Amino acid sequence: MFKKYKPFFKAGAIGAFAYKAAILTWFLITIVEVACTVFLWYAVFQNSSEAVINGFTFNQIIVYFVETNIVSFVCFGGETLWAISQEIKDGKIANELIKPISLRGRMLMTTLGIVGMHILIIGLPLIAISLVIFYAIGFLTFTSIGALLFSIFSFAILVTLSIILFDAVDYFFGVCCFYTTSAWGINLAKNVIVSFLGGAALPLSFFKFGNVDLSIVVNYLPFAGMIQNPVLALTTTYSSPAQYLHVVHTIGLALTWIIIIEVINHFFFNHASKKVTVQGG
Repeated sequence: MFKKYKPFFKAGAIGAFAYKAAILTWFLITIVEVACTVFLWYAVFQNSSEAVINGFTFNQIIVYFVETNIVSFVCFGGETLWAISQEIKDGKIANELIKPISLRGRMLMTTLGIVGMHILIIGLPLIAISLVIFYAIGFLTFTSIGALLFSIFSFAILVTLSIILFDAVDYFFGVCCFYTTSAWGINLAKNVIVSFLGGAALPLSFFKFGNVDLSIVVNYLPFAGMIQNPVLALTTTYSSPAQYLHVVHTIGLALTWIIIIEVINHFFFNHASKKVTVQGG
């Protein structure tokens, strides 16, 4: 099964750094975003009478946003939505309907190749360096070597699930392009939803409005598994069994959502492909 899709994985890996200037530009933008975030939260805590805001100290919020930006930068580099949109415009999507391979499988393997290279060359060094710095300056602590290894192992699992989950959502929005040529608008809507509900804009514990705590609901949506949950698994200081069990819970939740979204994608594509209107022929 993997042999059939292996060429797409390799093509994704080889093409991951085809546009080095674009990657460098996004990297610089990410650094600026992190710097702005640090200054913003420094001002917030300086002008707050509370040392802990919605479960986060200043040190914890800085660590959270630095790691969140790294994870978002390296893990969400797939081009599934844009690839589907372009093939619809070119008319190539018609060929996909008669090929003996799955469009979903091809897109997923291409994404894994692209993101795999991003993680290997950019992600791992950045995460390793940032963690060493945070531990050295006391922003992060660990109770034991076992707890540290558990956080790294659980982070690796959750990041892998996050990539698949994000690509599944990306594929869903890509299939929406069968109904409209406005891929740019669809992509913007997807990014806003994922960023806001995934915890990139704010930790989900901040989703409280008076006596209404929406974080309870938002934490069970698939978007939390894309950004917040992997980062918290990596940065949590494990000191109780409940924290270990929570990680197991988030892994199970991510797996459940992957299955649900992939089933939805299957039926959605079958319905959308019957309404193909292409610009290229």
